[in-house]
Amino acid sequence: MLARDASALTALKADGAAPAATYPDVLSPEECELVREAVSDQEPISAGVGLSDRQEGDIRRANLRWLPADDDSAWLYDRLDSYIELANSTVFGFDVVGFEGPLQYTEYGPGQFFDWHQDIGPGGAGLRKISVVCLLSHPDEHDGGQLEFPSGLLGPAPGVEEILSMPPQGTLVLFPSYQLHRVTPVTRGLRRSLVSWVVGPPLR
Repeated sequence: MLARDASALTALKADGAAPAATYPDVLSPEECELVREAVSDQEPISAGVGLSDRQEGDIRRANLRWLPADDDSAWLYDRLDSYIELANSTVFGFDVVGFEGPLQYTEYGPGQFFDWHQDIGPGGAGLRKISVVCLLSHPDEHDGGQLEFPSGLLGPAPGVEEILSMPPQGTLVLFPSYQLHRVTPVTRGLRRSLVSWVVGPPLR
């Protein structure tokens, strides 16, 4: 079902900059725990990013699991889809088709991070239009691990750092996949999130 209250949307846009959209409390604490339990029987995979001029561990250190679309997870995909449709119709206006693949369950522990990067890239990543991040941890559960965008002309309007510095558990953040962003190093605890990408015809 579609979210009908557009006032829940916070659009952050500067002249010439890519917009972002945030929705607090998209998932309840109980639903965040259901997501964690759904992947608890999987062995985590150490994440890496292949870059020609940097070692993988220099840009990303995290642990991944996957949550495919099935009868058990249909409620979650439907929930995210409703907000993505709302944000795309009111903020982004991209030609999109659907999710790239299974939802990525990501954990960042102490010393783990994801340095500045874009989600769009060569091959299949060139079809990514909207990046999807749903924050599953309560902010008290970790230090560091903030999702950040650059300030100024290349990023959302001033103030986004304050909004994301202590987001409520279950907050959904949507932004164009070409937007530069990072996850700062975790210094204590565990940062948990769901990540996905909405794809469509390549941008021109």
